[in-house]
Amino acid sequence: MSAITIDRFLTPEEVSAEIFGGAVSPDRIVRLSKHHGLPSHRVGRRRMYLADEVAAWTRSRDGDGDVDPATTTLPVSPDASTPVDPAWVAAQVAKFSADDLRRAGQLLLALSQANARGNC
Repeated sequence: MSAITIDRFLTPEEVSAEIFGGAVSPDRIVRLSKHHGLPSHRVGRRRMYLADEVAAWTRSRDGDGDVDPATTTLPVSPDASTPVDPAWVAAQVAKFSADDLRRAGQLLLALSQANARGNC
């Protein structure tokens, strides 16, 4: 039997202090969740945050805040034998949540199985 993990919800004040080191005010945290897609959860009348979701959202944004990892085009290597920097690959993968990566893996598996059956 595996251990159950329970994620702790953070208040805007805790997000400000623990994740952004006080550089972003709690009011700004709430505005980011209302208007700019920062993941939050309503618990009663409060907005609460999961540290992993906030960290993933932060990684998905560049300095000016305009990058959406779902729509960002990645550079394509002209030749499959051209080596790719593992650090670059890690940085690209880090932009996505575990659920996004799981869904992408399921889609790729289904496509490869359909291709093997000749359905593609």
